[in-house]
Amino acid sequence: MSEEQYLYGVEGLLNELFSHGSSNERKREIEQTLNEFQQQTGLWRFCFYFLEHSSNQYLLMFSLKVLEDLVNKMWASVVHKERLEIQRFLLNFITWSHGSASVEPFIQKKAIKVLVDIGRADWPHQYPDFFSTIIQSIQDPSKCSLGLTMALTASEELATPREDLSMARKEELQKLLLDTVPQLLTAVLSVLEAIADRQRRTVAETPPSSPDRLSVITSRDSPVKALQLPLPHHERAPPHHYAPLDVQSEELSSVALKCLVHVFSWAPLSAALSPNLLTTIFHFASVGCEIGADARTMSCAQLGSLAMSCLNELVSKPQIPTEFQDFLVTLFVQMFNFLERITEEVVPSSTGSGESGNLLSHLDDSYLEKFSELLRVFISNHISRIEVTGVLPVHNFLLLLYKYTFKQPQLDGFFLCLECWDAFLDYLIGKLASPSRAVAMVETHSQYKEVVLSLVDSLLHKAQFRYNANELDDLDSESDDEDETEWQHFLRHIIETTVKAAELYPDEEIHMMLSVFSNNMAVYEGIHRLIVTDEQGRRLNISTGEDAGQLHTALRDLTTSMQFLGSVADHFIGDQFAGRYDQAYSMMDKLCKVVLYSTEHELFMIAAPVSEVLCPALQDV
Repeated sequence: MSEEQYLYGVEGLLNELFSHGSSNERKREIEQTLNEFQQQTGLWRFCFYFLEHSSNQYLLMFSLKVLEDLVNKMWASVVHKERLEIQRFLLNFITWSHGSASVEPFIQKKAIKVLVDIGRADWPHQYPDFFSTIIQSIQDPSKCSLGLTMALTASEELATPREDLSMARKEELQKLLLDTVPQLLTAVLSVLEAIADRQRRTVAETPPSSPDRLSVITSRDSPVKALQLPLPHHERAPPHHYAPLDVQSEELSSVALKCLVHVFSWAPLSAALSPNLLTTIFHFASVGCEIGADARTMSCAQLGSLAMSCLNELVSKPQIPTEFQDFLVTLFVQMFNFLERITEEVVPSSTGSGESGNLLSHLDDSYLEKFSELLRVFISNHISRIEVTGVLPVHNFLLLLYKYTFKQPQLDGFFLCLECWDAFLDYLIGKLASPSRAVAMVETHSQYKEVVLSLVDSLLHKAQFRYNANELDDLDSESDDEDETEWQHFLRHIIETTVKAAELYPDEEIHMMLSVFSNNMAVYEGIHRLIVTDEQGRRLNISTGEDAGQLHTALRDLTTSMQFLGSVADHFIGDQFAGRYDQAYSMMDKLCKVVLYSTEHELFMIAAPVSEVLCPALQDV
């Protein structure tokens, strides 16, 4: 049979195999026929013909699968001349299909995967120009997207090679990859920088040296040469609006950032960093701040999320050597500026003007999640090295984090922010446990007391219905898989953070909690004035649903305030008992009054309107 006859025969079988009208028995017959066909010696040459002369997606995928099996299972038996022939054909097919509308992207990606499999086996001994071809493709404007896809696939397949490779070959591949990282990153970064330069046309142009932004000039001798703190809010320039990217630039940016994310996951920091790297990545992170509901805004959010993923991979490195202090300082500055921008009270518009509002509520949830994770990892791993500089505004950074926390439009985002605070509080608690405890205590109280207690105060308010009824009313009362309601989950997160803060400032926090408890207790102690006795018995004389709702929220808040007090009970026992005797006496006196008041008026026995709401609240108290 001729190659053309084979083409039509195999194509017909594949179409029938994937047809819904074929019976299972017929499909098994076809599979057996195809398996027998694949056993032919030199079948890969037929596959070349199929790939060149057919546009049938089933046949193209079948041909590539045959070549993939040849490379991964029988490559050792293929002579060098034939290896070169297969390698060159695949490269030509990939290049041709890149500009062809008749070849689906998944077909091209499969062909790239087979070529990378050849590189895994032959590079550099029998395939010396494997990686240089990828770099050249990235640098060629007509093949840039193709080169980036090849680079991403090579990183995915070679950084974690197949288990059937020998240990010596795995180590050789790892060394080869590390040697190529600087050249690869330079090529990828050049693509991103060119796109960023074209995009930096903003409606409201802000000079790079604008005095409304924190800026540092680093040098080899000192991590911080110059520092400018932010101006008051009313003197700042409004957030800028980026010029839109064309579709091709969006696609290039996306695959380039995906490539960086994967390379950063295995490349050491020394190989990954370059002077312009953070600036360029943060540019694309800022692109995610574009607001709107159109497709362009969604693509901006995706690019921003990918850029955040790049930064997370860098910051998550287990150890960052001291010689990379400048990197951490630059990262801190970029995050400071970014926090400042997204917590502005002005929401940018396409005209460059702005209106009052919460920018975070307009941004993609995934994008915000990636940035919150970046903050958490940075604070957990590196805040001590930022604080030790003595000149970087950690306090101002925390103030921005405070704004960012309480502007979160979703509870999941709020919980991620609490994890950031937990990491910082753990750091401060660790300082107090160090040998230089006395010095650390003075520094902690002078620098962070105000912001930490402001955090606690706002958390206490956020957990009370009288201040946050709209949000708390939306919490589900149904238990999840861990037998916890949304309300319990919410309160637990807040209490975990306030408990950590109490390790630093116990007296101040206990005083705040007692104040909240006293305010709620005052409402509770007035319930007896609403009790009447008539032919229906003792009941609450509440005439409207609104009054019942207000009482219900007051009772819920009283229960919550008692839970807060219970969470700091450790600070009243043991060695701390004598020192906080007065506070403990005051707290127990108030709690006893609650018990006596409830018993005296038998609040748990009275009838109440909307009993399914009020009675459980009274019983909880």
